[in-house]
Amino acid sequence: TLIWHNQNADDIGSRLQDEAARRMLEIRNGLFDAVTPDGLQRDFAVNALPEFGILSFVAIPSKGIHEAARRDALRLISMSAVLMVVLLTIVAYITRRIVRPLHSLSTAAHAIKAGNASIRASVTGPREITTLAAAFNAMVHARQEADESLRRQTDELRTAQYALNQRMKELACLYDVSNLCERSDLDIDALFEAVVSRLPAAMRYPDLAVATIRCGERQFGEHTDGSRLCAQFIGRNSQAASICIAYAK
Repeated sequence: TLIWHNQNADDIGSRLQDEAARRMLEIRNGLFDAVTPDGLQRDFAVNALPEFGILSFVAIPSKGIHEAARRDALRLISMSAVLMVVLLTIVAYITRRIVRPLHSLSTAAHAIKAGNASIRASVTGPREITTLAAAFNAMVHARQEADESLRRQTDELRTAQYALNQRMKELACLYDVSNLCERSDLDIDALFEAVVSRLPAAMRYPDLAVATIRCGERQFGEHTDGSRLCAQFIGRNSQAASICIAYAK
């Protein structure tokens, strides 16, 4: 026995021939969807009641069920899309705040490695990144000051070394001239020749230096024009004498 509610009085007492009735009699227990005589697609739930010898069922328009599901799905998709946009915005913001300072720090490190010690990292971003960037800049500044101090000390040492070498050359020359003056086997002419030969070695550019001694009418060594360093002294027989040294042109 199938109990069926129908608003069409002409169908009362007749044998039902529609698809829904046929499916209910076939399935007896379960779910299915079918088109009812009013032309609507409906979802059916049918259950047999053998103790009463009848089939009970419920039919709901499929459109209503699917429309609600569709609305829920659209609502869920919309909320998911909005949430995704918000999350992507947050991720992009966080990434920008972290990646940009790290990129600046990396760029500064590569520039310093290439020899540009004047560049500094940008102190922006999260607190940890700014702390790291500030420490990096302080380290670079300290290294730059240390390099500058080392450069100054190197220049000072080079200058002092050069001055010391010059003084040693002058002292060596003075020592040799003093020894020449103490030699009893040299006459005055030989002494003057030996002195003018020895003096250029005390100069900064000994290969270009020329020494000359004049005593009366006599000259020892080569004569050269230009700026000269000269000193006067009394030669033999109380003659006026001079000793000069200059760089040959």
